[in-house]
Amino acid sequence: TLVREAESKRAIAETPNAGSRGHRFLVPPDCEWNDARVASFIRHGRAEGERIGANYIIMSRGVTQKSSGRAGRVVLALVGVDTVKLSIEERDQTVQRLRDLLGEIDPVAARHPWAGEQRLVVPFPELAAWLERGFPPLGESSWEHGPLEFGEPTGRGWRAWLIGLILIGFTVFIAELVRWLIVR
Repeated sequence: TLVREAESKRAIAETPNAGSRGHRFLVPPDCEWNDARVASFIRHGRAEGERIGANYIIMSRGVTQKSSGRAGRVVLALVGVDTVKLSIEERDQTVQRLRDLLGEIDPVAARHPWAGEQRLVVPFPELAAWLERGFPPLGESSWEHGPLEFGEPTGRGWRAWLIGLILIGFTVFIAELVRWLIVR
């Protein structure tokens, strides 16, 4: 079956070691996210070593920025995964796999030709390849509303309420119109 774009899993990352460019977001080649969408997930887990929400798992660790010597954080996020449906064993396996991959981001980024790179969001084929191997079967969840905490509504419910209110209003209008026509 076809999976909606907004419900496909993605591995995204941030490295502070993009040559002399500093921080850059890394995404799979087929990912057309802008920097704001990537940042919405990355900043959610940047300060902590591990963060798990309803539709993401994020790992981060401190590193030294090679170009400046300043402290930075490398971040790896798995987004669009239904963490609520993961068993404890599957969650632990996924967290461990992400922890292992976190250490591979900077060595992979070091091989990229950063000198001519102007983009803030840079395609990295390795992220797609990593997602294909070493993870337990992962259910998919929407990421279109950004990072969701456990129990947080997806934001889709307001549409149903709005449609319901419009239908009620239309029904009342028609009833009043018919009553007015009959009385007349």
